[in-house]
Amino acid sequence: MMSCCRWTKVDRASDAETDAKAACGENGKHATQSSEEAPLKHVPCIAAQRSMLVTVLACSAFMLIGPALMMLNKYIMEDLHFHHPISLCNLGVSASFIVAKLTVRTGVGEIREESRRVVAGNAWFRVALPIGLMKALCMSSGNAVYLHLSFGLIQMLKACTPLIVLVVMRFTSVKSPPRAAVWCVCAIVAGTLVEVKGEFHATFFGLFLALTSQSCEAVSTVLTQKILQNHNFTVLESMYLTAPAA
Repeated sequence: MMSCCRWTKVDRASDAETDAKAACGENGKHATQSSEEAPLKHVPCIAAQRSMLVTVLACSAFMLIGPALMMLNKYIMEDLHFHHPISLCNLGVSASFIVAKLTVRTGVGEIREESRRVVAGNAWFRVALPIGLMKALCMSSGNAVYLHLSFGLIQMLKACTPLIVLVVMRFTSVKSPPRAAVWCVCAIVAGTLVEVKGEFHATFFGLFLALTSQSCEAVSTVLTQKILQNHNFTVLESMYLTAPAA
């Protein structure tokens, strides 16, 4: 009887020791998993910061290069007396296509097969041609307007482009921006109208060219956004496949 009790106590002690080891093993496993998962939690944060940094750099470059290019175009057409706006805009489109072509040929970038199929055959006339046509009209009329309006007035009128983009997005069933962004656009347009009120050196043909350029730019922007989002085009693919149409 005493021996049975002793064996029972030994068995219970060994069972308790086994359970303790198992609990320690599970806790150690959970601790290891948590220590391994901890660095992974920082990966999305780093990716988001990197994406934000790239966006800020791209917007900054656009704000610097855009006005510089406008002043260069005005200098070429007025000071150098090169009154050929269509030829001037063709230089930019040709340069974009050559850069895209060299990027693909050298292997720095690539055009996916599914992206090529989107504009293959008759689909090219439905997808790429409207974007190229709008870009060509936008750049040609946008360069020609420098011959008829002052540089300051042109820049003030360009502030109306976001409003035209919102109207085009409405008619093409593209997702509209938040209401706060819409009110900001309205405030920009209202301020522009106040500035333009004091401008007297304007011609009807110059205003027509400015409106045509802004409308074509808005349509081109919305159509480009649709293919970038709906067909998951990259920027290189968009430039490579639509630049020949322009």
